[in-house]
Amino acid sequence: MSWLANTNPVLVKELRGRMRGARAFIVLTTFLLILALPTTLLYLTTASTITFNTFDAGQTIGKTLFIGVVTIALIQVMIVVPSQAASAITSEKESETYDLLISTLLPPWKIIIGKLAAALAYALLLIVAVIPFMALS
Repeated sequence: MSWLANTNPVLVKELRGRMRGARAFIVLTTFLLILALPTTLLYLTTASTITFNTFDAGQTIGKTLFIGVVTIALIQVMIVVPSQAASAITSEKESETYDLLISTLLPPWKIIIGKLAAALAYALLLIVAVIPFMALS
């Protein structure tokens, strides 16, 4: 982690700040709960409609679940990640630390890259959390 701090301290600060609070875990839990409900409904609906050919039932259920989970997770990521990323700079203004951040010796592009990389790391966490749901298929 020390090599990361030397390259971009804004990224380290953002990652620590984002994962220390309860907000990240509440969003992740809500994200997975919202994904679990349609996945369960999709499974029950698909399993109840397949009565005539039980040999192909697993293939049909798996294909439907995979496409459904990927679609729902993609929609959720497209909603959650921009809202998380947009709050990166505005939170600096609200906590009145924006002027301190600008007055550091870091170039502006490093500040923006650090904030963006932290938002993308959180998006990656959400995507990795979906893998067990994909394994159901």
